[in-house]
Amino acid sequence: MNYTVEILILPKDSIRDPEGEAIERHMLGEVRGKLKQVRVGKVIRVILEASSKEEAIKMAEEFSSRGLHNPLVHKVELRAI
Repeated sequence: MNYTVEILILPKDSIRDPEGEAIERHMLGEVRGKLKQVRVGKVIRVILEASSKEEAIKMAEEFSSRGLHNPLVHKVELRAI
């Protein structure tokens, strides 16, 4: 069966995010007063053939650990959709 997995790559919370900060500065209207933080990252969507959702996530985790991000500054979240 085919499963779609999203690999979300975001800056770690301890790492400054200049792009997110720029978006925060330019928010207008009612949202501006309620906005607490903006973090900008990447979403990579892959379609994998696997026997289960868990196997697809494990495959995507292995794929993402091979130089797709810098583990010193990025955190990775995986989700099957």
